[in-house]
Amino acid sequence: MVSRFAAGLLLASVSCFALAADKSPDQAIKSLEARIVELNGAGRYADAVPLAKQVLDLRQKKSGTQDQDYASALNNLAILYKALGRYEDAQPVLEQSLDIRRKVLKPGDAETVATLGTLTEIYADENKPDLAAPLLAQAGGGASPEIANGAEAVGSAYLRQNRPDQAIAPLQQALEAYRKLYPSGNAKLAAATSNLAQAYVAAGKPDLAEPLLKQAGGAQGGDDVEALTRQSDFYVAQNRPDEAAPILHRVVELRRKAGTEDKNLAARVGNLAVLFANAGRYADSVPLWQDNIAIYEKIAGPDSIAVGGGLDNLAVVYLNQGDIDQAEPLLQRSSAIYLKAGGETNPQYVTAQDRLVKIEQRRKLLDQQKQQAEQQEQQQQQQQQQKAQRPQR
Repeated sequence: MVSRFAAGLLLASVSCFALAADKSPDQAIKSLEARIVELNGAGRYADAVPLAKQVLDLRQKKSGTQDQDYASALNNLAILYKALGRYEDAQPVLEQSLDIRRKVLKPGDAETVATLGTLTEIYADENKPDLAAPLLAQAGGGASPEIANGAEAVGSAYLRQNRPDQAIAPLQQALEAYRKLYPSGNAKLAAATSNLAQAYVAAGKPDLAEPLLKQAGGAQGGDDVEALTRQSDFYVAQNRPDEAAPILHRVVELRRKAGTEDKNLAARVGNLAVLFANAGRYADSVPLWQDNIAIYEKIAGPDSIAVGGGLDNLAVVYLNQGDIDQAEPLLQRSSAIYLKAGGETNPQYVTAQDRLVKIEQRRKLLDQQKQQAEQQEQQQQQQQQQKAQRPQR
């Protein structure tokens, strides 16, 4: 993450403050930077900040403020601020570093481009994409990780502001850069592909989104859960349940295997079940409601209200198919859940009980119809027997 510290780690067992005092400026800087690398690698960014400030002071005393090494020290301090989420502190430090590098380095220098990309990302993280976008234009067609990350952050910021048309260009830039940086199947590449597809969908361009979602969903051998989820969401939003179903089933399998089921997954499964049910395809909705119930049983408990809702929905599907024998035990269970949760005045309990009463009425009616049919059959048989016993003339 901290570019000038990438050469290697020096594990210091004594205080770097003491080293800075006892050694020459060059030795002190080297010792401090080694310790910063160690702290950075351990995620101790706050502890590294005061050491990075010491390096900055030593660089200023040694070479002044219009120096490449001073610009690098500024850049490293800003990256530590960024890691801490202190974007308001990182921004002016990076702006100063970028200004110096533009003066002392050749146009298009890799370090200048890297600083440009990091500053772009900072602006985006501060939800200031309009400040960041011009910087991306200055980067040209560069494919550095920093520019790619910055472009993706800008596009995401525009999406957060519900400005999908403005998000498309930086997300395209990010995807093009990632394609140059990473091999096919890379998780970051898949995420960038999905992000651009999301922008196309939000901008009312689903035809452009679909091929991207298929690419992202196929990354990593089809095991990228987030990409597959976005692809399924897309087909649900387009009212294309047949294409959504196998993908969402794969998501359920993967998350069940990983133990990461949650209420959002359960809701997605339920939404797809509703699409099938609304189309009168009740048989296709049954396994989805069963998955919905199983997920809620795991994450919320077998007696949770969410499970009761899934049981109700599955019971209604069976009722619409005329299968009261399948529906009745589901409603009995959901009724018990609602009674326990809110008593006899619970509206959900009342609704479930009403359905059970109607099932009982339906069953009595069916029994009556069955008895009537049996009686008619007996009468017909008796009539046939009587006719057969009459003497022939």
